[in-house]
Amino acid sequence: MINTLHTPQFARNMKYAELIEALWNSSKVMIPVETSDPHPFISLLVPLKGKRLLPRLIRHLPENKISLLTALFVACFYQLDVVRDAPILDDVLGQGATPRWKEVSLNTDAFLTTVLPAITAVLAGTSLRLLTGFLNIMLGTGKDAILQIAKSQPGVALLTAFMGRADQLKHESNELDGTTPDDWNKWQAAFDSLLNFLQGSIVSLFPSRRVLSNLPQAPLNAIPLDLDLADQIVWQLLAVLAASKRS
Repeated sequence: MINTLHTPQFARNMKYAELIEALWNSSKVMIPVETSDPHPFISLLVPLKGKRLLPRLIRHLPENKISLLTALFVACFYQLDVVRDAPILDDVLGQGATPRWKEVSLNTDAFLTTVLPAITAVLAGTSLRLLTGFLNIMLGTGKDAILQIAKSQPGVALLTAFMGRADQLKHESNELDGTTPDDWNKWQAAFDSLLNFLQGSIVSLFPSRRVLSNLPQAPLNAIPLDLDLADQIVWQLLAVLAASKRS
């Protein structure tokens, strides 16, 4: 009988497990949320290399650690550089002209193409209970943080992913998946809280309105023509919010 403890495959598996554990520890996910602002894990996502690392890390983590990472991610989402620096992108007169605008634009694009797809892929496979838990964690950061999030491209995209997953679950829900009426009541309560936070500030979510309100005397030829394009992701969020409220 072959002793599996001494096979090359066992040695490789052990080495792989050790590497993943070391990578997990270096991600600082388990450090308490209140340790610092930004949280050490969030600070790791500021450089472009950090943004590219997250999808690779998630691919190798077990489900329980992915859930822990996602919970921390949504709890500290408002601390992200691409959220806090989002108002800089509303400076259309500096668009493409200042180093700072270019830096924020580059970081935002990198986040939208690396970090966010990895997180939305996690949300796309979550149960309603876990989805509600993640949304409640984010809502727990308060109204000001939620509005700050909703005025950023990454924030709008994440909220849209939340609503899209809930809508998908609503159409797929059946008695076999374990979802109960109480689960839906809890989701509805979280959804209503989100709407309450956004109520009265919907207009300010549109980049075009923020730009125009900041530049009341700006000549028309100074305002980019692609503001309608920037508004599209907000319209998409409002559409899924409206659909969720009706259903």
